[in-house]
Amino acid sequence: MEYAYTTDDGALVLSNLAGAAEYLKEALLVNPYDLDGMAAALDRALRMPKEERRERLVQLKQRIAALDIQGWAERFIASLER
Repeated sequence: MEYAYTTDDGALVLSNLAGAAEYLKEALLVNPYDLDGMAAALDRALRMPKEERRERLVQLKQRIAALDIQGWAERFIASLER
């Protein structure tokens, strides 16, 4: 999450086994045990158009910003009210 939130340009390649993968859907998710899949994801990240990289990062940053303690508390209380 730190990478996505602090960079202005780049593509996040993330293990689908990482806990953050559940939240960071705009990242390029890969199975780290699948070498061909990993190579394909890295190739895609390197060839990704600048505009797509930036749009993905904007979406990632918005998602991460919503994961603050206040947002968590609101979601928790809403789940109790159901």
